[in-house]
Parts: sequence; C-alpha cells; structure tokens
Amino acid sequence: MLALIPGVLVLLMVYASEYLFPKGLPSVLLYHGRRSERSPETRIAARAMAGEYLVYLAWMTLNTGITCWVLDLAPLTGLIITLGAMVLMAVVLVVLVEYRLERNFDEAGFPRRTAR
Repeated sequence: MLALIPGVLVLLMVYASEYLFPKGLPSVLLYHGRRSERSPETRIAARAMAGEYLVYLAWMTLNTGITCWVLDLAPLTGLIITLGAMVLMAVVLVVLVEYRLERNFDEAGFPRRTAR
C-alpha cells in the first residue's frame, strides 16, 4: 500500500494544478531546459510538452505502485521500486522534451520549416 503514495500524490498534483492555477503555473514550477530558454516559442512548446509527459509520468508511477501492491511486495521494497521508476521516467521526460525541441526548432529557437 505504501507504494501507491508517490503515484497518487503526483497524479493529484498534476490534476489539481489545472484548478489551482487556471491561468498557468508559476514560472518556478515549469520546465526549464537548455533549449527551452532560447525563445518564447520554445518556452511555450517545452512547457506544453513537459505537461503532456507529466501526465504520463503520473499514471505510470501509479501503475508501478499498483503492480508492486498486487505482487504483494514488502512495503519498503515497493516504495523503492516505485520511486526508482518515477526518477527514471522523469529523466526520460527531460530527454524526450529536449529531443522534440531539437527536432522542431533551430539553434536560434525559431520553428523549423516543414517539407511539403
């Protein structure tokens, strides 16, 4: 049961932020990466992508906790596995956002032209 706590907390944080901050999250809580600070367009795109991936992170963390609970692992073992999976998914979130920014924006932060 202890393994469910991180997933539930992250999920509540993600969905509660939509109601607590209807005009958007404070900039301290938003995604800041190397490529995202190049222009306003990249900043907006990075924060949208990170928010999208954060929802997946929350659901995957909860899923990992439920799996540990169903497998009847020791509470501390399940918590360690869930937290480890959450950290791994957070690293993947940063890598995916940076990759998509690199693919969609040039070095100056302007959108790349798409071939038609």
